[in-house]
Amino acid sequence: MRLFIAILIFVIPLQASAAMVSSFDSLVGVWTGFERFNTDTTYVATDAEVEESCKNLIHVYHPNFTYEFIGRKLNKKKQVLIAIVVKPLQACEFKKHTTQCPVELTIYGPKGAVLLSQKIIAQSAFSWNSNIQVDVTSIALELDSELPLADSKPDNLSLYRCPMDLADIDDWYASNPVPNGGADISHILTESIGTSNTTLDKENVELARAANNGDMEAARTRGVRYIIAYFIPMFGESSSSKGIALLKMAAESGDMFAHSALGHAYVLGPILVGEPFEWENVIRHHSIAANAGIADSLNSLAVMHVLGKTKVPDFALASELFMEAADKGSVSAYFNLAALMALIEPDTLTNYGFTLYSDPLTAMAYAKYAMDKGIPAAQGLWQHLSRTRPEFKNQAISKADTITRAMAKLKPTKDPSLQMNFTFKATDTGIRFDDADIIYNYEFSIR
Repeated sequence: MRLFIAILIFVIPLQASAAMVSSFDSLVGVWTGFERFNTDTTYVATDAEVEESCKNLIHVYHPNFTYEFIGRKLNKKKQVLIAIVVKPLQACEFKKHTTQCPVELTIYGPKGAVLLSQKIIAQSAFSWNSNIQVDVTSIALELDSELPLADSKPDNLSLYRCPMDLADIDDWYASNPVPNGGADISHILTESIGTSNTTLDKENVELARAANNGDMEAARTRGVRYIIAYFIPMFGESSSSKGIALLKMAAESGDMFAHSALGHAYVLGPILVGEPFEWENVIRHHSIAANAGIADSLNSLAVMHVLGKTKVPDFALASELFMEAADKGSVSAYFNLAALMALIEPDTLTNYGFTLYSDPLTAMAYAKYAMDKGIPAAQGLWQHLSRTRPEFKNQAISKADTITRAMAKLKPTKDPSLQMNFTFKATDTGIRFDDADIIYNYEFSIR
């Protein structure tokens, strides 16, 4: 089971003045969204892609200037792994193709467990391309929460109208059930949340007792849970100081997974305690764990080399580390490899010393595998590659299935783990990487 928590940015409309009603009217209806890599490109979706996307992701604009959003991620058994629900708190404002709206955001995990519930105010800028497509750039303005998050960044989407009317929404909800806090499922939510928390609380007590008795594996697991609890409250008390203290104790005893977790904990400093990045500690602990073959740290250290946090950007070493991490089961490493091979020109990669053969088929297969394993950004990458290189699509799907079967043979770890992937922009002056991209793409996994 894999859970994802990141800075969430949504496409939200705003209450129109009388002069702008006609513009808002063009939004009224049901849409689905496709990620765009930057504001200069427009995603071109096929009718089949739109129909498929509308099964799990819809933006609903109502004539009364309100907005709803439902996004679902299902497992192979069609069970909800995670659901994101946005409900309007009051009428939205709409001015000059810009929207601003107060809504309530809730994220549900498996069996309806509430992972996050917050009130947010968000803003979106709309650009109409046709009567069935609109491009948006959206950014969160406020988050009504004590949870300290990194600065939000614009999120670019191309919206397409779904083949359904507003009158069909109730039927959509009925046939695509999502935990949404309604009266019909409130008892399920209450029961699952209570059971989950009770079980985890008992486990945390047992882990703490075992750690006090010298069990360093228990110390590491409890330490990671203190860190993850900042983002997933169901893990109990959140405390960076307690988490890092336990991880240090386990690392000093020779636990390599604890070194890996410490590397992540230090890079999350701006979120956890408002401190600056501690790159020296990040690199030191990930290097120790990477030398011991820990997949998460191999992948994370590769990111450090791409970003030039070690000395200078070293794509040659990064490519080797990414591949080694991927071979050991890091899904993030597969996505990172796909992104590098697909979005940076081969000549540029060669100039940087990137040693892997950058063929589009391999990039597509890695993107498909990462998408199937739940990395959100991988879906946009897969769609982009499928559209630009359709001749490789069937082969890539087959190759991704081969990767899935090979990775299934690896022995999974039972502890929560942290993985890192990054984003970047290819500009006229070169490739730009931002520190904030690391925070934005952190994954919190339970495997």
